[in-house]
Amino acid sequence: MGRRLLVICCALTALWLAACDWETSLVGKPILRQYRERLLKRRLPDIANNASGVTWDAERGSYFVIENTEAKLHEFGPEFATRVRSFDLRDATGPDTEDVVALGGGQVAVVTEENLLHVIQLPGFGEEGPVTVLETYRPLAPPAVANRGLEGVAYVPPRAGRAGRFFVAEEGGGKDPRARMRVVAFDRRSGGAAAARFSVEDSTLAVREPWDAEQGLAELLTDLSGLGYDARSRTLILAGDEVPRLVQVDPESGRVVDQLDFEKLHNVEGVALGAEQQLVLVAEPNAVEAFAFEPPSPLGGCGVARAPR
Repeated sequence: MGRRLLVICCALTALWLAACDWETSLVGKPILRQYRERLLKRRLPDIANNASGVTWDAERGSYFVIENTEAKLHEFGPEFATRVRSFDLRDATGPDTEDVVALGGGQVAVVTEENLLHVIQLPGFGEEGPVTVLETYRPLAPPAVANRGLEGVAYVPPRAGRAGRFFVAEEGGGKDPRARMRVVAFDRRSGGAAAARFSVEDSTLAVREPWDAEQGLAELLTDLSGLGYDARSRTLILAGDEVPRLVQVDPESGRVVDQLDFEKLHNVEGVALGAEQQLVLVAEPNAVEAFAFEPPSPLGGCGVARAPR
């Protein structure tokens, strides 16, 4: 009896350790398959059309949604029920804003169809007023095909003496072979004056393309419309608006880690990891959906990818 009890205790301890290991060692692990329960589905208030990107600002406890064509940035509370405030970015970025990512300290980065990334300082919490452009980056030449430029941006915060790193996604897709899906990376430059500009065209910006997205994603996506970074697994999450699917990849090799298909959600334009690690998606014209992360049971393995409920 004592031996049997010891075996049971050891087994339970192993299961507990496995569960703890999943919570603390997610690097390189598949996470998309764990988003099965839909928590939220609604229309975004005060956005009639062209919701194009989303990001979670943990410091403010707010989501920011970028609106294409109108070049507006909208701040929402955690449930997206009401709009807190809006900023007109037209003078700062131009009209064709595609995605946004929070950087901390009241700063966001916005990418545009012209293959530009702008780092913007927002007014203080609850304040209205103009925004300030701190840095502008050109990581790619202007797109060879109209409306096939940058569509996604993700940010890896600085750590261990390494600068923060941007990943940006060029849309590709369409019938013109010059339009190709691309994911490139570059380090954030800091310490310069406001309105500093860095460009791959004049060698003031070093840009890497660690893998061929057109080739690596050919069987999964036909275009890129959104990009997010998951700090737990240190992977990128890619969205396309032509195929209802998310793809999780290793940022340095392009290795596909996981994928998640949707049955009814189309035209996804933005993806972010939000409050309590929720998976948040925005889709044209003005939809937002959020999904809960469900850690896998040690008894059930890692599960399988399936359409969320």
